[in-house]
Amino acid sequence: MKSSQDKSCDVAIAQRVTGDGIAEVIADELIALGHHPVHFQIGSPIPESAEVVFSFGPYGRFLTIPRQLAHMPSDQRPVFVHWNTEGIPDPKIPWQIMSRISGWRSWLGRIQEYRNGPGIFPGTERFFSLLESRMLRFRYVGDYYYAHYRQWMDVFADSSEVYADFHRRHGLPTIVAPWGATPRWYEDLRLDRDIDVLWMGKRGARRRSQLLDRVRAELDARGVRMHIADGEENPFIFGEERIRYLNRSKITLNITRTWYDDNFSRFAMAAPNRSLIISEPVLPHCPSFKPGVHYVSSPVRSLAEAILYYLDHESERLHIVEKAYQLVTNELTFQASIKAIMESVQQAHLAKRSVFPIPSLYPSSLRQPLNVLMVSPQPFFEPRGTPISVYERLRALSSLGHEIDLVTYHVGKDVNMPGVRIHRIPRLALINSVKIGPSWPKLFLDILVLIKAFILLTKKKYDVIHSHEEAAFFCLFLARMFRVRHVYDMHSSLPKQLGNFNFGNWRSLVKLFELLEGLVLKTCDAVITIDEELEKYVKAKYPQIRQFLVENLALHTGRNPADPNFAREVRKSLGLNGKLPVVYTGSFESYQGLELLLESAEIVCRHDPKAIFILVGGKQDQIEQHRARVMRSNLQSSVYFMGIVPPEEAIAYLTIAEVLVSPRADGTSVPLKIYSYLHSGKPIVATKYGVHTQVLNDEIAFLSEPTKESLADGIL
Repeated sequence: MKSSQDKSCDVAIAQRVTGDGIAEVIADELIALGHHPVHFQIGSPIPESAEVVFSFGPYGRFLTIPRQLAHMPSDQRPVFVHWNTEGIPDPKIPWQIMSRISGWRSWLGRIQEYRNGPGIFPGTERFFSLLESRMLRFRYVGDYYYAHYRQWMDVFADSSEVYADFHRRHGLPTIVAPWGATPRWYEDLRLDRDIDVLWMGKRGARRRSQLLDRVRAELDARGVRMHIADGEENPFIFGEERIRYLNRSKITLNITRTWYDDNFSRFAMAAPNRSLIISEPVLPHCPSFKPGVHYVSSPVRSLAEAILYYLDHESERLHIVEKAYQLVTNELTFQASIKAIMESVQQAHLAKRSVFPIPSLYPSSLRQPLNVLMVSPQPFFEPRGTPISVYERLRALSSLGHEIDLVTYHVGKDVNMPGVRIHRIPRLALINSVKIGPSWPKLFLDILVLIKAFILLTKKKYDVIHSHEEAAFFCLFLARMFRVRHVYDMHSSLPKQLGNFNFGNWRSLVKLFELLEGLVLKTCDAVITIDEELEKYVKAKYPQIRQFLVENLALHTGRNPADPNFAREVRKSLGLNGKLPVVYTGSFESYQGLELLLESAEIVCRHDPKAIFILVGGKQDQIEQHRARVMRSNLQSSVYFMGIVPPEEAIAYLTIAEVLVSPRADGTSVPLKIYSYLHSGKPIVATKYGVHTQVLNDEIAFLSEPTKESLADGIL
């Protein structure tokens, strides 16, 4: 997919035979919309340049293309869109029965594709040959839901509003892309309309054939001519020949095979050629095409009388014809439907880098709410790395209408969001805080989190387990045990993280974490990574895994701006008038580089006494340790420690800064503060480490060497 500015795509259009008329029309409209289509035969290799694979119909076996895509690495897999133009089984059949028959027919179809394989059901060739053309509507429904379940299909569209609503009600997200007119299908040839009534298409079912013959007999008795292009009495008509016949026909007749069929493709061909459509009553497959306004609807027993009436009343016929012509050439166009599909394709591409891809492809009214069990072994909520990320995940899922049960520690501040319920482990008197990174108390707390998650899974059915950090180690077993999909939110490589927190010498522990991390990545249904380095790490080890890059947001994205009154109070209380505030926000862990920052502060303050360093964050013991260092350097009037503050206050500190600084000395993941820094629009000074250079470059920040002199130069 191109950049966000260039929304053109290389689209591979599946076609059953060379010169497929529908495929050519789709290609025409894609070109008109600025895309780059190429055709390929179903069953042949998918073009390597394809960013989107577009199929329609289906005409033949639907699962051929999804299976091809499933064998491709997830990062190389194009977005797959299918536009269904076929009907469904009788919707009066209860869904419990239809779904089972459809699933059974799809299963037989999948076996049928392998029936010539060695040792697969020998002697069943005749059975499968008879099955090939039977119960196809059941098979298509079964195939669609199977592909959706396997997450092989990114966008599903239907030409019928009725069928789309049916699928959405039963768990298959569907957009509507109705049949519309396209320039290949019409032209004003200014021919005499010497054909009174035209029928085009297969007779198909006994019902339609009998009705067709009955209407013709009634018209013949009145001396009215009806031309039937059914492939039996007269050849089928296509392309330019069909345009000529429609230009010659006063009326085009529509009769359906069943009471629920969608025949609006016939409407989309007749209306732009100014042939009046007279139809038996049909379901509102295309609500924009209104009976009495754009076509004539008549009971079956009165079809002949309706035809005779509009043959005799030309002005009324032409009035309806003109209304229909304007609709299908200006609003209800083929191009509008292809545009709607491609807009969903763009959303699908973004959703591939999002938390829950399938639900997020479609407008909010089409999403199917999910029951999500989120497991976060952190103090929630506290304004620091992972808890902030968890907060944003919850906020996103809540806004999409999903229901989330969050299992977390007893420590932290409650938050209120629609659809979010927080389930905490029992309060422990001896543990009132949890430090960042791995620790032995966390092991005990994680066992309690596991027990709490297990209890919830026994009481309620969930669609997804969404695990954060080390919770994935036990959630992989819970997912298998309860047959629930597992999404692993990978904030860092946990074996590597052990080294950052002085556990690197525990080789057996590191090996155990490596084993568990590998097991999680092999078994989870999808993994979320938060930056490019982590994405590359996962891709290098497990290229087949379904992976989504969801970078963190600035702390104040989507929130109200900082309170200017609070910002003024801070400036006044710290005496910042005429000063140059240098602001750091974040934890005070050793890998954050606070020692380096304070060493550089000595140099900065010697060169410019107006410089004031404001450090936001850190626990009290950490603050006291660094304050002693400041006192020894005689910088107490130039360095202020503000402690841990609420997120809204942290935002205010960014607004008063002249320079924002991140002296990070270690790690692999982009610090969350960087996104907030960027969002603030203030100058940024950061050390030239991979954790920074994944997001920052020399054009948008000063990247210093990890020395006090270089960092001081950047600040000055």
